[in-house]
Amino acid sequence: MVPKHFTMAQPRANFRFSRNTSASFVLLLVSFSTLLHTAVSESETGVLYKYAEGLWTTEANVDDRANIALDLRDMSSDETLTLDGVMNIYGNGLNSVKHNQDKTKRSLASLVDSASDQMKGEFSYTISQHAADNKDFLSHRIDEIKSDKSLGGFRSKMITKTALVNNMWMFVVHLLYAAAKKCEYAVAPMSEETDTDGGVHVIDEIAAYYIGAEQKHGDRDSGYSLYNLAERGRYYFDTASDGQAKVNLNIITLLRQAQDFILRSEGCHDYEAPRTIRYKMDKIVSQMYIPLIQLLIHHMYEFETNGKSVNEARMISVFARAVVPSIYGCSPSVYSTLSASLYNPDKDFMSYGFNHILAKLQSVYECLGITCEDVGSYHKGAVAQCTDPVQDGPDFDSIAGYVPTTNVRPHLLIDIDILQMSILMENGAYDEARHIYINGRNSLSPNQDTYARSLQSMALSTELDDANLFKHYSKFYGSSKYGHISIMKALGGDLLHMTDSQRKIITINSALYLVLIMYSMRHMWQAQIDCKASKKTTNQLEHSWDQAVAFLVGSLEGYDEAGSVDSNGQLQFNLNRKQCDMFDKCDEDKFYQSVINDELLLHFTRGKEQIQDRYCENLKATIVSHIQPLLFAGLFQGLLSASYEATNLTPNKDGVYTQDVLATLYTFAYAVQPLIDVFYPEGVKTLQVNCLDIHDEVTPVKDGYKSIFDVVTKTYATNKDHEINLDCTQVGTHASSKLGVCHSPDQAPKKSNEYSSGNISVNGSTNMPMITLATSFVSGIFLMWLQF
Repeated sequence: MVPKHFTMAQPRANFRFSRNTSASFVLLLVSFSTLLHTAVSESETGVLYKYAEGLWTTEANVDDRANIALDLRDMSSDETLTLDGVMNIYGNGLNSVKHNQDKTKRSLASLVDSASDQMKGEFSYTISQHAADNKDFLSHRIDEIKSDKSLGGFRSKMITKTALVNNMWMFVVHLLYAAAKKCEYAVAPMSEETDTDGGVHVIDEIAAYYIGAEQKHGDRDSGYSLYNLAERGRYYFDTASDGQAKVNLNIITLLRQAQDFILRSEGCHDYEAPRTIRYKMDKIVSQMYIPLIQLLIHHMYEFETNGKSVNEARMISVFARAVVPSIYGCSPSVYSTLSASLYNPDKDFMSYGFNHILAKLQSVYECLGITCEDVGSYHKGAVAQCTDPVQDGPDFDSIAGYVPTTNVRPHLLIDIDILQMSILMENGAYDEARHIYINGRNSLSPNQDTYARSLQSMALSTELDDANLFKHYSKFYGSSKYGHISIMKALGGDLLHMTDSQRKIITINSALYLVLIMYSMRHMWQAQIDCKASKKTTNQLEHSWDQAVAFLVGSLEGYDEAGSVDSNGQLQFNLNRKQCDMFDKCDEDKFYQSVINDELLLHFTRGKEQIQDRYCENLKATIVSHIQPLLFAGLFQGLLSASYEATNLTPNKDGVYTQDVLATLYTFAYAVQPLIDVFYPEGVKTLQVNCLDIHDEVTPVKDGYKSIFDVVTKTYATNKDHEINLDCTQVGTHASSKLGVCHSPDQAPKKSNEYSSGNISVNGSTNMPMITLATSFVSGIFLMWLQF
């Protein structure tokens, strides 16, 4: 989301203000910072370069960068210019003369052509490239328009606008990340760029490209670059602040803050600086989406209300192809809907209807880092401002049918980190995936100025000890950092015998089934422990419980009961759904959703009720006898199905097994072997030999999948006192092999207190007065009646 506070760094003051602070105060801070820089610059050099009538001032001469905007002017303003003339300016440049010895010209085409190799691996470029499935997607779009003779004379306008919203937009985003890298290089040991200024000069370049030459402050009728685009957007959506678009005010403010911060930290020689600078750059990228979305909605509305003009359809396509590819990193299904509806004016164009498409677009604002207020309402209410997900209560949006009573919306968004890491690794962007793992990206806490929640922070949390199985897992692996170690080995390329695709699977599955599942259980147990000790308020206990649910379900499952029918989910909830058909555990009455998920939702709700009633021992029974067994049933299903698929694989011509299923098998075995060690220690060696020892000379699952089924069967069959009650019936029967893991129908543990809400302990004993026991018995009978 857009940061709740910006920070204006000054030599002797640290100003903090929220998005809702009066715009005049914001402008005052920007003006004060500008005056400070002006005074320093003039006193040192006597030369000052100004852009947008002094909105940005610098002693660095970046006029050549600003002049590239004049190419956009000349491509669009000269009505006598032929298509070849437009393409000549686009390809060879006209106005942006470089400050080099040869005085060569910079062109709009060269922005992406020369930087394409540097862009590879960057977040925005990689997500968009993945969606387009074309490594040259930026230049390809220009060529596509040029070659489409059916567009006639409209080609010149489409090429000019595409050069702005695709080429210029992506190049400025590239420079934002380059500035963050400069800052990182300044503090990195043995850096190759020891002479870096921390990114100060790059930020001046960003401002020059963004504002462009001939731009007046807050004027939509002057200028030709991205600043002007934002002014056009604010005209239609009335999102102005003190005479200019709020987007422009926010971006200039963030750029100045970043530059001030670098100068204050003496060129980024501060180990916290790269994290802070990267955060601000990401916030600028989020703001840059707003004009693209505003103008996309504008053209959609004009198309819908003014006779479905073919030229409006073409402009919709231009803006859609600029913003929709980024949406793949938020929701693949929303991307599919929007790209199918908006890309091609000649086929199924806006076939879903304006309102449906608009709702889909608005559903990803949060992931893009913007709000409904940021975009605003179109034409003074012709298209109303949307509503953001509820974060203030008391009525919070449901989580796949579960109703939270506290705000866990930020926690839910951890699944977007998982999705984006997966996309990045699939395209070789391991550094960026590592950045998200270490620093986080989407799961922000309210009123935070930096990333607040990351998968690494979960993996290394000292509070994981609250989860009843964590100590055993730590002891088994010889380290409390076992999940972190597994992820970093895969991210860092230490698994030399595995393919890149296998590395991705191990990274993502380790995050899901070693880290998130344990972190979720930690919150469950924290709620139970604090409930018993009477340390926290009911609302605090509910918040711990709601967080546990959030980390298992995630935001992409949506609000409806049983979760997303589009299978967008990324977390444990989606694992159960994907495997339900393999094990005859699908609910035919709920679009074949997982029965395991149905039961989890039931016990999530029951646990919440027990917290509210302060039935702390029964809360423990819910965790031990129901929720944990259901979670591990999904992991065992994953192990069994992967072992079946990995049996009798054929190596490639070099004798190497490169199949993805081997990485899947590896992570599921890694996730359950500490549990198998508790119930059936002899089975650990079988897993090691068949599932975990993956090398070129070793045949996968050499003892056959039945050996793995046998281990799981014996694990479930072994009865011993322990803090988790496994239930073999929850796993089901594997459809392809026709094998289950129950020795007999009577093997499932008896649960006489399954529906009790009284204070009966896990072992069935009671320490309550008789009248309380009687009340609990009646309550239990009532709940049984409700259930059936």
